[in-house]
Amino acid sequence: MGTKNNGAPVFREKKSVSIAALIVCFIIAFGVWIYAQAIDDDIKVTTYNQIPVEYVGAEAFREVTGYDVHSLAVQTANVSISGTNRELVKYDAQSIRLVADVGASNNGVATVKAFYEDEKGNRTEIKNYEITPAVVTINVTKQVDYTINDVTVDRNEIDYSYKIEQTSMNGTFNVIGPVQDIANIAYVTFELDYKNVMSTPGTHTVPVTSISFYSAEGEPLYGEGNKNENIKYDTTGIMVSVTVESKNAETNGK
Repeated sequence: MGTKNNGAPVFREKKSVSIAALIVCFIIAFGVWIYAQAIDDDIKVTTYNQIPVEYVGAEAFREVTGYDVHSLAVQTANVSISGTNRELVKYDAQSIRLVADVGASNNGVATVKAFYEDEKGNRTEIKNYEITPAVVTINVTKQVDYTINDVTVDRNEIDYSYKIEQTSMNGTFNVIGPVQDIANIAYVTFELDYKNVMSTPGTHTVPVTSISFYSAEGEPLYGEGNKNENIKYDTTGIMVSVTVESKNAETNGK
């Protein structure tokens, strides 16, 4: 231990050297940690659930099949992305896009791919991922003809006459579903039952009770005992008017 002329001990120089050494060690340790994180080659998996699935290629699909794309049977999917820390850090649920190219579909089924979208909207397919489900069925729209089948029983044809008028259809009806399920549908028949008003003179709006599907040869396809849950349709807007007239009133008026 050194002394000055007055004999007092000197500690300041050694203390300064110790603090500087600690700072240098900390910087080195921190740098080693950062480097270790950067070169971490351990493969990890991150899963994102319920990511929306969008589709592209509708025009190409129409040119090949003749059908318009209505929707995908599956609206969301889960994606698991594998990679190192530095590869996974850039992903989040907002930057991942799941896309089905319906224009490149096979028999109405399209493969889902995962893309990373940057802040400028540029998309790059992710390298290593798994999607569940990996393929989706394409629902299409098909216009078919229709007829109205009067299934009303026990009508009083002696005292009343009945006239059915179409009021809100344009001659076609849309069915929605996979191509393989609706391809053979040529026309549909709406069953109409107006038993509650068949003895009430006047014009009545009556809803259809059910729908049946037929092939071009007139063969029934899907009925009450053979339903196809893949086929969708909407009968809400179908309005049919039935005019009931009393024959006795006509006779009494003469």
